Amino acid sequence: MDCLSSGRVASSVTNFAKTFPKTPALVRHPVRCGRPNCRCARGHLHESWRLVWRDVNGKQRHRYVPKAALEDVRAIIARRRETDQMWRRLVADSRAQLKELRQWLTEVS
Repeated sequence: MDCLSSGRVASSVTNFAKTFPKTPALVRHPVRCGRPNCRCARGHLHESWRLVWRDVNGKQRHRYVPKAALEDVRAIIARRRETDQMWRRLVADSRAQLKELRQWLTEVS
């Protein structure tokens, strides 16, 4: 793969990680290249990374992440997880406040 197309793939993957509605997981995926004299033929597999998620039907999907985009994708996923946690905390706090308000209203009436 030439440098230009590698850059396009990296850009495509980072855009995908930013805009995908769910937060995908970044998973290490060991692979064999198939060359007989390679280290992977002796069990030392190559390292490859994939974004993994489940679609609306529950089927597991994945997308290859090139080495050039790996750190960017890790940072994007970390930011998205922080945002997801913040929203979950916010929703939990809102539910607790709503519960308190309902209890107060039943006491008042």
